[in-house]
Amino acid sequence: MLPLVVALTGASPLPGLPSYTASYKSWTKLNSKPIPRRSVDAHSSIKNVYVSKLPRAGRYPVGTVIVKEGRQRSGAPITLIAVMRKLRASGPHNGWQMIEWTRPNGNSRFSELARGQVCTSCHFQARKTDYIFTKRR
Repeated sequence: MLPLVVALTGASPLPGLPSYTASYKSWTKLNSKPIPRRSVDAHSSIKNVYVSKLPRAGRYPVGTVIVKEGRQRSGAPITLIAVMRKLRASGPHNGWQMIEWTRPNGNSRFSELARGQVCTSCHFQARKTDYIFTKRR
């Protein structure tokens, strides 16, 4: 039996990623053009950021999923996926779960690279904007 999200959208997640990321390309894209690699960049890549739900009164609702995809150069395969998933309305980090996956090339499965404290220690800097760095442009 197909996961519900696949059955409803016809989309499949990238290999190795959870089903809740399956249709992220159809969500609202927060950046108008790719975000360039920076010298100090935890997700060292050229990035696009997609969100399943928009914020209300400056905070994202429970159930929101944010997917940041990264490529090493323009036109290259996606080799990084960082996900923020809002599981609760409050609590540590406003209820966000953060996980990052990577793969060596476009033909490989993604494997988990980081989660938890390693992610939240950086995103703590954005706590005033619900732990999100990328704003809709």
